[in-house]
Amino acid sequence: MAGTYQKIINLMPPHESYFEPFLGGGAIMRLKRPAAVENFGCDLAASQVEAVAAQIARGAAGELIVLKDGGSGHVRNGDGRSLGIVDARRRVLYQFDARCGLAFLESAAFSRRDLIYCDPPYLLSSRASQRGRYAHELSDVDHLRLLRVLLASPAMVMISGYHTSLYAEMLEGWNSIHFEAMTRGGHTATEWLWFNYPAPVELHDYRFLGTGFRERERIKRKQARWVARLARMPLLERQALLSAIAVIAAPSPAAGRSGTPPAPPGLDLLGSGLVP
Repeated sequence: MAGTYQKIINLMPPHESYFEPFLGGGAIMRLKRPAAVENFGCDLAASQVEAVAAQIARGAAGELIVLKDGGSGHVRNGDGRSLGIVDARRRVLYQFDARCGLAFLESAAFSRRDLIYCDPPYLLSSRASQRGRYAHELSDVDHLRLLRVLLASPAMVMISGYHTSLYAEMLEGWNSIHFEAMTRGGHTATEWLWFNYPAPVELHDYRFLGTGFRERERIKRKQARWVARLARMPLLERQALLSAIAVIAAPSPAAGRSGTPPAPPGLDLLGSGLVP
């Protein structure tokens, strides 16, 4: 089924640093807008890590280098050899390690401004075929370790998987969505995505809004019309509109009993031309 990566990116709130400890093919890392401070991915499959890093370097017009000092930020690779993508000013935009994602999560320090997206090898018991498909599988004990470290993390966390009793019990209280997705074997399966924060109003990346191609194109056309109207709007009204949007994005105690925050004084949304 198409649209899996859009569904995931459309649930990512604003974040300063981004971590993918089970990089795999790196689709989300490649397609999402990079975080401003740090972007890190790791996987035990070294050749896969190198392939993803090279692909992102080409798309980001950056240079792929070896970080001999072990990189910067949260990440310290034991052998002192990490791959990095740097810009013209030699700033590290991305960092990649061939290492165990679970061990990384257990050793790194995170903050509430970080986003972790995990797409680990799914529990064998949840798959149509019980045979291991990956060179590096996770045992049931490994999945339990993973869930425990994610539950204890202060970071914003997303994790993909199939519905199992272990995940349902351990992630009780987390938000979730589920949708049909195509498996590697060419079959459809119900994919679940759990996350430990409210469904965000403000997003990190707005480029994939919509549930399908037609809706995304419709939204893009509406955005273009809004931008044109905003450009013609007097500065004061534009500022008032931005203030109203900020209130909606972060509801305050001033919100009415209906839950709808009041608009700033003097703002007429209907008169602005943005609301039909």
